[in-house]
Amino acid sequence: MSSKEASKVTEARKLARSYMEAQKLDSEGSKLGYMMFADMADDIKKVGLDVFNEALKSSGYKGEEVTLDDW
Repeated sequence: MSSKEASKVTEARKLARSYMEAQKLDSEGSKLGYMMFADMADDIKKVGLDVFNEALKSSGYKGEEVTLDDW
């Protein structure tokens, strides 16, 4: 794995943790969760959806794959 790929994986893992926190906040009715989702969309696109979804799975996420269609 190149250092660029490793960097993307590291960033994807950080985003995955933030995504799960945003989901938790959103499910509790907090507007902060929604704002976090909006801020993450561009970063997720930069690392790539496949890399991000893989990081989500490896973080223990059990929900649907993220598609960014509704963002």
